Amino acid sequence: MALIGLGTLHYFNNPLVFSPEVWQSAPEKRADMVNDIVSGNRLPGKSKSEIIELLGQPSSVADKITVNDQKGVVMKYKVGFDKIGQLNISLNLDLVNDTVVLVYKYHEQESTADAP
Repeated sequence: MALIGLGTLHYFNNPLVFSPEVWQSAPEKRADMVNDIVSGNRLPGKSKSEIIELLGQPSSVADKITVNDQKGVVMKYKVGFDKIGQLNISLNLDLVNDTVVLVYKYHEQESTADAP
C-alpha cells in the first residue's frame, strides 16, 4: 500500500528545475518546470526580449490592465494539461513597459466550439 502511495505522489509531484534548453526542446516537460519558474523569482524584471530568448515565442500575447491599473500585456505559454487531464495549464507573464512584473501559473478549462 505504501508503494502505491509513493508512486502516486511521484506521478502527481514530479517537478523539474527550469532549464531554457529543456523548455524549448521538450515541450512535454514544461508542466513539470512551471512551479520552479513561478517560485524561483527569476523572471520578474526581465525584458520581453530576454523572456523570448529564454522561453521562445509565446503561445499568445494580449493587452491587459494590471492590478495597479497600468496598461500592459500578458504573454501566455501553453504548457499542457494538469496531471488529471481536466485543465489546460499555462505560464502567464504580465509585462508593463516591456518588463515582467508578475509570473503565475494559470489553469483553465479547454473551450469547445461545440458546447451549447
